Amino acid sequence: MQVERNQRILLIDDNPAIHDDFKKILAGQAPAAAEVDDLLNEFLGAPKPGTAAGSVPAELPYEICSALQGQEALKLVQQARQQGRPFALAFVDVRMPPGWDGIVTLQHLFEADPDLQAVICTAYSDYTYADMLRHLGQSDRLLILKKPFDPIEVQQLAGALLEKWYVTRCNQSHLEEVRAYAASLETVNRALASDKAMAEAFSQGKTDFIMRAGQLFGRGVADLRQDLEQACALGGDGGRGQAELTRLLPRAGELERLLEDVLLLAELDANRLVAKAKECDLSNLLSDCRADWSRAAARLRKPCLVRPSGPLPRSSTLDGLHLRRLLDHLLQGALAIAPRGVELQVGLENRNQLVGSMLRFELLLPGLPLDPAAAQCFFEPFAEGDSRLHLALAKGEARLLRAELFVEDDGRDNTRLVLRLDPGLARAAELFELPAQAA
Repeated sequence: MQVERNQRILLIDDNPAIHDDFKKILAGQAPAAAEVDDLLNEFLGAPKPGTAAGSVPAELPYEICSALQGQEALKLVQQARQQGRPFALAFVDVRMPPGWDGIVTLQHLFEADPDLQAVICTAYSDYTYADMLRHLGQSDRLLILKKPFDPIEVQQLAGALLEKWYVTRCNQSHLEEVRAYAASLETVNRALASDKAMAEAFSQGKTDFIMRAGQLFGRGVADLRQDLEQACALGGDGGRGQAELTRLLPRAGELERLLEDVLLLAELDANRLVAKAKECDLSNLLSDCRADWSRAAARLRKPCLVRPSGPLPRSSTLDGLHLRRLLDHLLQGALAIAPRGVELQVGLENRNQLVGSMLRFELLLPGLPLDPAAAQCFFEPFAEGDSRLHLALAKGEARLLRAELFVEDDGRDNTRLVLRLDPGLARAAELFELPAQAA
C-alpha cells in the first residue's frame, strides 16, 4: 500500500496569539523584527541572535489546525482518525488553564492516535524531564522545545518529525505487506498440502475400489464357472441341473448390474449423458419405485417406510429414466449403510402454490449420526465400500437432472438425505395421493 505524505499539524495552546505566531513561522512568513521581539519577550522569551526575517525559507505546504484546550484537541484528533486524515504532528504548550495541561493532553492524544508525533513547548519548570517520562513513558514520538526558541528550530522540528511520521508509516506498511504475503504463502502451502493429501487419498481410494471391484468380478466369475461346471456335471439329472442353472441366473445378473453401474459412473463423470425431459406419469413411476424398494429392503432385511407428505402431481415433464435411476441408486446406497432401515417422505414444497413447486424426497437414516468429515466425501464413489458407488451414481444423476442432492444431520444423531428437483408440472391440476406404507 502506498503511503501518502502527511503535512497536517495541530497547534495546541490557550493563547490565540501563539497560534498566529506559529502559523507565520511554519508558513515561512516571519513577523517583523519588532513583532518578534514583543511576542517572544511576552510568551517565548527573547529571540536568539541571527534570526532576521530574511533567514526564513520560502512558504512550506503545511496544513495547520488549532485548538485552545486539550479536550478540544482530543476531539480534533479523534475526528481526523475517523475521517482517514490523521494529524502527523502536534505542538503542545504545557500550561493551558483552566483545562488539561500539556502532559495530560498528550496522554490522551497518544491513546487516540499511536502514530502522532509531538513537541512539548515550555518555558517553565512545571515538569522535569523525568516527570514527563513518568507520565508519558519512554517515547520516541516526543521532543521538548524549551522557550525561548528560534523560528528556525520550529521549522526544523516540523520538517524532521513530519518526515519521521512518513518513514514510520512506510515501514509499518511494508511490514504489513510482508506479513500479509507470508500469511498468503502459508495459506497457499496449507491448501497445497491439503489438496495433495486429498488427491493422494482419492487416488488410494480409487485404487482400492478398482482392486475391490476386480476381486468381486474375479471371485464372481470363478464361482460362476465352478457352479456352471457343477451344473453341467449334473446334466444327466435334469431336475438338479435345471435348479443349479436357475440359481446362477441372479448371480450373473448381479455381476452384470455392477458392471453397468461402473460404466454409468464413468459416463456421468465424463458428462457424456444428456437428460431428455418429456411428459412423465409420476404416479406410475413412484409406484414402480416403491415395489422395487420393498424388494430391496426385504433382501437386506431392513425396513423401508414411505410416508407421503401431501398430494403429488400426476403428470410432470422430466427425464423419467434418469429420475428412476437416481431414486433407485439413492435408496440402495442408503439401505446399505443405514443400521435400522430408512424412512422416505415424498411431497411438494410450497404445495399450495403448485406452479413453481419443488418435488422433495427426504430420506431419513435413523441411528446413523453424520460425521462432519464424512459429509465432505459422502457421495464420493471410492470413499468406502460398494454402497458409495450407488450414492455417487445418485449424485451424478442429480447433477444431470439439475436437481439438488445433499446430506445433513437432523440434530438427533440421524443422517438425512434430501433430494429436491423441479418436476416441470405438465398438468398441475391433476394430483394423486401416494398411499402411506404400513410400518
